[in-house]
Amino acid sequence: GSTAALVAAMPIAARAQGDTDIEQVVVSASRITIAGYTQPTPVTVVGAAQLEKDAFANIQDAVRQLPQVNSPPASFGASQGGGSPGTAGINFLNLRGLGVTRTLILFDSQRVASSNLSGGVDTTTLPSAIVQRVDIVTGGASAAWGSDAVAGVVNFVLNKNFTGWKSTIEGGDTYNNL
Repeated sequence: GSTAALVAAMPIAARAQGDTDIEQVVVSASRITIAGYTQPTPVTVVGAAQLEKDAFANIQDAVRQLPQVNSPPASFGASQGGGSPGTAGINFLNLRGLGVTRTLILFDSQRVASSNLSGGVDTTTLPSAIVQRVDIVTGGASAAWGSDAVAGVVNFVLNKNFTGWKSTIEGGDTYNNL
């Protein structure tokens, strides 16, 4: 069955020469999703129920509550030298304190481009209203995604079965006492 399919896929010149003996073909790759596959990889899932229960204004704040995340709230861009490194209001995720350039951010299993020149992804640019869950992989297995994932991988998974509409209303009040 499969030998006939492989012979059919061989170049015509190879078949014309009578090379019908096929050696064993082994296909391997990393980051393959296999249903039912169990792995000794530490995976933390923040599901929809937890996200709704926490009711944070930003989804990053729900992720930031996890013990493996070492990220302060959005920075204000001030540095000790008095200048701004271009990170004002950016929400970075820093897994295990190894730095934002070693934490890979995925949006529905796709890499997200860096938000500034120094690296790191501003997670406030992701549409958190349609995120179903957040999967976080830490440990040595996360390095399979590359050197930018040594600390871990944070995957924001979309809710693909969503129908209808969602909205968010925020308000505030300020006043001056003179």
